[in-house]
Amino acid sequence: MRTLYKLGIGFIMLLIISVGLLSFWWQGQEQEMYERNYMSHYDYDAILYIYSPLNNVTLYVPLPTMNNTSCVGQKIVNNSYRGPRSEWKTALVETEHGLMLSLKTDHFEPHLVLRGEGPDTYPMPLSFSTGVSPEHTIDTRDPINNEPLLAPKYNLTYLGKTTSQRDADAYRYEGRVYAYYDTSPNTTVTMDVHMGGTNEWAEAAGWPSNNYRDYIRIELSGPQNGWIAGEGELVTGEGTYRDQ
Repeated sequence: MRTLYKLGIGFIMLLIISVGLLSFWWQGQEQEMYERNYMSHYDYDAILYIYSPLNNVTLYVPLPTMNNTSCVGQKIVNNSYRGPRSEWKTALVETEHGLMLSLKTDHFEPHLVLRGEGPDTYPMPLSFSTGVSPEHTIDTRDPINNEPLLAPKYNLTYLGKTTSQRDADAYRYEGRVYAYYDTSPNTTVTMDVHMGGTNEWAEAAGWPSNNYRDYIRIELSGPQNGWIAGEGELVTGEGTYRDQ
């Protein structure tokens, strides 16, 4: 009986050691998977919805900048982006509101498609998109003064925690866009500019990530000749963090 008791104790100790070694091995595997698949990237997209023909067009669009430089802006002017090239000229311009993306064309004719079975139509969006993969982890919790953000940001105001995620923070600000073009009085142009920074990695359960996102929308009506103000939104600290 005593021998069986000793065998039982030995088996339990062996089982505990085996579980510990397996847990240690699995932690090592997860850390290796994390390090091997960890990636960070900035993503930028300026989208135009143009409902009628425009002539003599010049637009200055907000860019994510830091220290008055823009890595995504440089990629666009180097033709490393997804979007139209034949009729639009791109450049980086220094304005009274900071560095911006210049979009110019002599004439733009929107491509309209039917909404459902018609007769209403809507314009195919015109998008200038690119991304950059930095060699560092992006500070998605505190990108203000630490990461590229859409500029300018006048009257940046903290709104508190977001309703969608407890630990994420929301801000509101006032941005600027310059627009000059000739068109009919009832023409509508909507500009959506999105920018974000994301960290993501692999785990056994999937691909966790965290991010910050910056967004501004400007709606224009009729011919334009000057700067237009628009309300922007910045959300920081969304997603999963390993230290939580």
